[in-house]
Amino acid sequence: LGKWMRPQLAFFTARKTLTEWDTETLTMLMGGGHLRDVTELDFIDTNVGDVNGVSIVKLLGDGAMPKLSTLGFFQAGVGDEVAKALAQAITALPQLEVLDLAYNAIREEALSTLLGALYQEAPRLTELHLNGNTSCTDGSFLAFVALAARPCALPCINEISLFAASGRAYDALSQALSGGALPSLQKLCLEDATHNDDLPAELLCVCAEREIQLDYPARYIVPLLPSME
Repeated sequence: LGKWMRPQLAFFTARKTLTEWDTETLTMLMGGGHLRDVTELDFIDTNVGDVNGVSIVKLLGDGAMPKLSTLGFFQAGVGDEVAKALAQAITALPQLEVLDLAYNAIREEALSTLLGALYQEAPRLTELHLNGNTSCTDGSFLAFVALAARPCALPCINEISLFAASGRAYDALSQALSGGALPSLQKLCLEDATHNDDLPAELLCVCAEREIQLDYPARYIVPLLPSME
């Protein structure tokens, strides 16, 4: 049991696919209350899939890891079902600060459901990574912007990575940021915007004014500039 009793559990690239033994062992330990002190659970470039992912997330919802501050499914082969399960489980993760769902297959409806849950139940969240979900559309991006524009939405978020969008969606984001949305934001990554290297000038300006570091595919980073008053 020793290797499972650490505050960090990470499945790295050496373990490309969760085996039946991996899943059974992990869920057994979670269900038995043996991992209640774990603070970080990362599946990194590991093919978890929706079936295993939902089983794990449901156990999180049952209180298997109440101290969890970091949850990562980076390129883990998960999709809508995991996102929906996570929306249900989020109330059991009061310490969650970092959520990484990058490079998966989450679509607009499931993402909207998850975002709504984060708005209600994840006030401590500081990092959210959604980039690389190629099934997401402008509608998904606008759903995020609508959430961000709500009063007191995600007050502690300081880093966000988003998926590709068009000028219309970026314009909406510019307006939300200009209106004071996401007051703690320090870094905004739009690294999947490969079809639109020229971001709207308004977005560049508002990021400079608010001293938000903006990173996007052209590898150009807007430096931290003094407020343009």
